[in-house]
Amino acid sequence: MTILRDGPDPASAMSVHNHSLQLERLKLFEEAFRSSPSFMHILRGPDLVFEFVNEAYCRLVGRHNLIGKPAFEVIPEAIQSGYRDKITHVMAMREPFVGHEMPIMLIRSEGAPPEERYIDLTYLPLIDPDGACTRVLGSGTDVTEHVLARRRAEDALQNSNKYFRKLFEQDAVGIALTRTGDGQLVAINQKYCSIVGYTQQEMRMRSFKSITHPEDLKKDLDNMRLLVEGHVPKFTIEKRYIHQNGSIVWVNLTVVPMWSTGETADFHLAVVEDITERKRAERALRQSEKRLAEVNVILSAVLDHTYVLAAYLDTQFNFIWVNRAYAETDDHEPGFFAGKNHFKLYPHPENQAIFQRVVDTGEPYFALARPFEYPEHPERGTKFWDWGLIPVKESDGTVGSLVLTLTEVTERIRADQEKAKIQEQLTQSQKMESTGRLAGGIAHDFNNMLGVILGRAEMALQTVPPDQPVFEDLSEIQKAAKRSSDLTQQLLAFARRQTVAPRVLDLNATIAGMIRMLERMIGENISIQWKPVHNLWPVKVDPSQVDQIIVNLCVNARDAIGGLGQITITTGNTTIGEARSSFGEEVVPGEYVWFAVEDNGHGMDKEVLDHIFEPFFTTKAVGVGTGLGLSMVYGAVQQNKGFIEVNSEVGQGTVVRVHLPHHREVEAHVEPAEDNEPQHGSQTILLVEDEQSILTMIEKVLKNRGYTVLAASGPTEAIQIAKEHSRSIHLLLTDLIMPEMNGRNLSAVIQAIYPEIKCLFMSGYTADIINQDDILSAGHGFIQKPFSVKTLARTVAEVLAAK
Repeated sequence: MTILRDGPDPASAMSVHNHSLQLERLKLFEEAFRSSPSFMHILRGPDLVFEFVNEAYCRLVGRHNLIGKPAFEVIPEAIQSGYRDKITHVMAMREPFVGHEMPIMLIRSEGAPPEERYIDLTYLPLIDPDGACTRVLGSGTDVTEHVLARRRAEDALQNSNKYFRKLFEQDAVGIALTRTGDGQLVAINQKYCSIVGYTQQEMRMRSFKSITHPEDLKKDLDNMRLLVEGHVPKFTIEKRYIHQNGSIVWVNLTVVPMWSTGETADFHLAVVEDITERKRAERALRQSEKRLAEVNVILSAVLDHTYVLAAYLDTQFNFIWVNRAYAETDDHEPGFFAGKNHFKLYPHPENQAIFQRVVDTGEPYFALARPFEYPEHPERGTKFWDWGLIPVKESDGTVGSLVLTLTEVTERIRADQEKAKIQEQLTQSQKMESTGRLAGGIAHDFNNMLGVILGRAEMALQTVPPDQPVFEDLSEIQKAAKRSSDLTQQLLAFARRQTVAPRVLDLNATIAGMIRMLERMIGENISIQWKPVHNLWPVKVDPSQVDQIIVNLCVNARDAIGGLGQITITTGNTTIGEARSSFGEEVVPGEYVWFAVEDNGHGMDKEVLDHIFEPFFTTKAVGVGTGLGLSMVYGAVQQNKGFIEVNSEVGQGTVVRVHLPHHREVEAHVEPAEDNEPQHGSQTILLVEDEQSILTMIEKVLKNRGYTVLAASGPTEAIQIAKEHSRSIHLLLTDLIMPEMNGRNLSAVIQAIYPEIKCLFMSGYTADIINQDDILSAGHGFIQKPFSVKTLARTVAEVLAAK
């Protein structure tokens, strides 16, 4: 329970230090309140709810678990109004209320009749930081026994002097009754006289001052003055009397005022118990403890210089001693722990059960790398310890105390965990990379075959009249090849080897232009909510990749919904402050633009989430999906140096958030040229392609367009042709990836022979050693396999015409 709150000033290191001191003092104050022998409680208005109670208050009312409950649960209805009025007055006027020996009725257990108690009570207003008073602090002492004892004494004096005298004389403790005004001894019993060694007659001739040890006299008179002036209801002290024979007698003295009439005490009753033997035993115990302390000093000196945490506890788990390493782990001095209960400082039911088992069985307990949390200090997180609990047995075989040792192994455990995490990320990254290389290789070879199919089909269609039956067959072949080409594009996107044409985009505008198409594609059962953020940062990405990503995510969302539902597309800007991992890839800190596709479908469990970006992985029925959709999304995002976050729970829907880097440079937007039929040419082209079927097809296409074609099936042959050719060669048209030499290196050799030659590269994918941006920035052309006859002819004409 926090009674006072204070917050550190972030601008000042001194404020932080002062705040720590205030927290430490607050803990001490709370401990003092909790263990105070006076009952204390805090009530929060206006409903007068218990916000804090200490143990003494719980004993007073005979109930626990009062926090959060109204005070009227322990006060009968008949006196609730007056009780409320007193506290309301304290809060309203901000004036304390003080009452002595106030009679109060308490409901000490549910269903039981109210019980009358007498208390000395004070209510103090607690002022909040904003100046309001919404709480009161109640404190006081239960004086019921004192009041009842006084009444019994008065009754005895008034109604039964005979019985009182008998009790007085035969009591096992010494009793003396004195008059308040002059201190005259009215009565003294025999036990009192035997304690001090004087007869009753001798005592009547002496004063109490004369038999009190001089060192205790002032303390005795000060307490008596407070009692007479009404500042305390009674007092109890330990003091020394000087026996008639000169020896010292230790007594426990209690003085209580006695009333006969009016409000002023007429008499004072002194009750004396001889505690001399107890004091001797305590002195002997102190001497023994002193000798033990000397041994402990030696032991502490040894243990205080070890990194192992050590503590000595009794069987109630209270600290007897801790070494310096143990204390400093919790930022305390060793003396702080003395007498405190281990499980009040560190609540942990499981560990408490282990401690109790060691006490009950006498068997030691050892544990390796046990986690331990700090409920009172959550900022410390979880630490790991190798620890042991060793019972120390008494001569009769019972466990008398416990030795606790701890060695922190948090760094070792964290290092092991981090190592496992990195290993898992590496394995996942290698798995995705290997699969990507496989997919890229397959796509490369597949594109070569598709290029031949598309080219031959297109050339055949140009020679066959549309009314011929074979024309329809050729058209279907062409369509099938184009659909196959789309499939290879998905493989290339996953492999991050797709040839792209990135440009600076406003994602809001790009996605907004797709909404109508998406609505038609998704269907009427599912609504699409478009929620763009204003002032979205620009990104540099191929618009077709954005289209592919959005379409795949929306199709997946539609399939996850399976009926009526909603898809929400949102955008935003974000800044990543520190490196982290996303599906096996390291996320580079920086500024990102994101767009998210959220659905209210059936969601995914963790097992599915771990595999969603793997190629050919799908939860759909056989024949429904290829399993490449999200693989393509993953590849496209990684190709653009972005990352993906996926949040999904079964029955709670899915959110896929794609992050792309913020592009700060402004670039001019160039619209692509219309796909018109290119004109024929007459220039000489050196054609290099290691796939014979593609070489033959391209050679035929170019010759049909009027070009002179020098065909070579590899780099070595191409270099030989270039050296032997006696006229100009205007264009080098070469594949990028070939067994002997890549196309980029070949172009350097050919350009050394023909400095004015232009280059047009073609490839089914861009390998790691080739960068399309470098190619284009060097003034060369590039064409993606598979391509149509028209695309090839147009691209060749554009490269030849470029300056």
